Amino acid sequence: MSEKIKAIPISDTGILTELEQEERTPLEAGMSLIIEKIAMRKSRKYGTYAVFDGENLEGEKMQYFTMSAVLTSQAENLLEKYGSDAEGSLSNPILASVVSKKSEGGRFYLTFN
Repeated sequence: MSEKIKAIPISDTGILTELEQEERTPLEAGMSLIIEKIAMRKSRKYGTYAVFDGENLEGEKMQYFTMSAVLTSQAENLLEKYGSDAEGSLSNPILASVVSKKSEGGRFYLTFN
């Protein structure tokens, strides 16, 4: 390498993906939760997906995830509207229920209600 070019270590670029260390529960139809924090993650295999930190209705702290395109899109919208910091904390907790709906094409999808 030339003396004039200074190489930047890959760890300093901020592009490395952190591996999820905590156990997360997949969101399913019939679940209700209080969302306190949302983060968007990228996967080579699945694309963008959403992770949620919050509580179940019994007040137990829970960590959830979804790869549903509709729920992921809704999570991005919630972050835009209620996100209060770079970590994805929400300005207000959001009470949400997950429901399954059938599209006009006959496919089932998950959405917040």
